[in-house]
Amino acid sequence: MAVSQLANRFAQVLIHTATAHGIDVNTIHKASGIAPLAQRSQQSYSATELAQLSRHVKLMMRDEFCGLTQSGCKLGSFELMLDLATSGATLADSLSKAFRFYGILSNDIDFSLHSNGNSAYIEVQLSAPELDRYNFLNEWWPFVWWGISSWLIGENIRCLGFEFPHAPAVAIEEYDEAFPGTCKFEQPSTRFYFDKRFLEKPVIRKASDVADFVIVRSLDFGIVPGVNNQLKQRLLNRLKNTFQDSRQFLAMEDIAREFCLSSQTLRRRLEEEGTSYRQIKEDIRREVVLKLLKIPHTSIAEITQRGGFSDASALARAVKGWTGLYPKQYRELLGHENLH
Repeated sequence: MAVSQLANRFAQVLIHTATAHGIDVNTIHKASGIAPLAQRSQQSYSATELAQLSRHVKLMMRDEFCGLTQSGCKLGSFELMLDLATSGATLADSLSKAFRFYGILSNDIDFSLHSNGNSAYIEVQLSAPELDRYNFLNEWWPFVWWGISSWLIGENIRCLGFEFPHAPAVAIEEYDEAFPGTCKFEQPSTRFYFDKRFLEKPVIRKASDVADFVIVRSLDFGIVPGVNNQLKQRLLNRLKNTFQDSRQFLAMEDIAREFCLSSQTLRRRLEEEGTSYRQIKEDIRREVVLKLLKIPHTSIAEITQRGGFSDASALARAVKGWTGLYPKQYRELLGHENLH
């Protein structure tokens, strides 16, 4: 998993909060079926282990908010919310039902849906953010709502970005690889932005589908259970290889011919998966540039060339759009470390 630091961070926060509430760490590991870090060579938790820890810590604490709120959340609430959400006619309807459910259930977290022009966003607000000292809930729930929304309509929703009110706890590129959209930090609130057109998509899931969605064996960031991402992933891998070799992307007509599709069919299939040819190219370019910026002695001129930009100002505008920071500011932030 490329985003191992973030998965490990989430796992460590879950263990920390459980032990702070009197649950022995050895009991946590045993119940989750994973070996303690001291007994293995790899001193971090994997995505699969994170999924196991998430499930069992909530069970042992009898709290789906993991002790990070004032009153907690009863076990079974998440599954009941999904049952209710599947009764919605459209995604907007389903999210409205889900948010009303949590509004009645708890005063600790408020979820709300907003729209602005062609975009929509889900906002997460905590009544006592000081209890979530490692910002677990602020990072966890936007990712969860993206996954739920994509699963409900059977399409991988194209994200326009995520915003968080705190500083990053691991390297920014870990967030950019984990979350299916650009992440910005130290913003007014926690928000997940996406294309507004998805709100009118019909819900295809039924209550009988909920059990399979809830039992997640590995938290594969950016991948939604039950949603076909095959074409997107194949195309991403192919374009990434050619871009790394030539600093150029194949024309859409050429890649469509290689995949035995017409350009129109390729475009439609990608739209069905919540993305576009342009967006995939942008994602690849962003990944290449942000990784190069992490290397201290790589010059801006080299990054500009390897990123396929015409000049340094074009690079600066792109990085600013992706991260909210200019290249120099981004490099300075990479050295920032939070307690976790």
